[in-house]
Amino acid sequence: PRSSYTWLLSLHYFFDVTTSVVAAAGGSSDGSTQALSLQKTVPQGEGVGYELTAGRFDSDAPDAMFGRAFVQANAVHATVGAEYAKASRPEGGPGLARVFVAGSIGGVDGRLFAARPVQDGFALVRVPGPSGVPVYSNGWFAGNTNAAGEVVATNIAAYYDNFIAFATKELPLDYVFPRSEIVVSPPTRSGTLVEFAVRRNRALAGALVELRAGTQVPLEFREIELVRGSLRIGSFTGRRGEFYVENVEPGEYVLTQSAGTACSAPIRVPEQAGALTEIGTVVCVPTARGD
Repeated sequence: PRSSYTWLLSLHYFFDVTTSVVAAAGGSSDGSTQALSLQKTVPQGEGVGYELTAGRFDSDAPDAMFGRAFVQANAVHATVGAEYAKASRPEGGPGLARVFVAGSIGGVDGRLFAARPVQDGFALVRVPGPSGVPVYSNGWFAGNTNAAGEVVATNIAAYYDNFIAFATKELPLDYVFPRSEIVVSPPTRSGTLVEFAVRRNRALAGALVELRAGTQVPLEFREIELVRGSLRIGSFTGRRGEFYVENVEPGEYVLTQSAGTACSAPIRVPEQAGALTEIGTVVCVPTARGD
């Protein structure tokens, strides 16, 4: 039987999590090889990856030089890339030249979209609020939310836990949410809607008083409610009648209190209300019991 041998020695140095350089030397009964590569891992979400390699193959024939260049860009709606490889002699390997474009069309929850290629499953991620919020899927950057607060993650693995999260620090301080990460385990070749409960927190502040003999008297330490249809938001007043109510959407409300003499006052929260709307002094008008 014919015998042969092979050996390989390589050094892999990482500049950061995705970028590295590889120096390698190897040999076999047919000759020896030396190569140097600069690599950046192709991301599973948006981003760019590449590999640049140059080397030499020593054999009984004259030395063969070879090189390879590869780049792939994962955009919002497609993946594009190019590859070129060339050797000075056949011993250095076959030549190659190609460009490619790949993508997918998907739909979930009545929403159609174009995205990068889907290998197993995908998720339509919604983060209500301002656009441009970074979203991550299984630790990889999936993309920034568009004007509709959506981004598509194409690296979802079926039947495994997939961790979907968004960058909380990119949201303004007046937005609130119960959680910033959701775990999904979808079936194979499926689309999943992942919607985060993000909303803008609007608050209302003022002072509640009543008129006694033409004088404004603060209604202190009273339980109050903001009423709008079936919606009721409870709060209370402080020592000088001050009150602070959160989770108030724009619209018309009635502020009520029932301790002592029941009274009410109309409240309007404007459409352009910011994080905190100061409405000043509110005069509570007595109402009949049961009104």
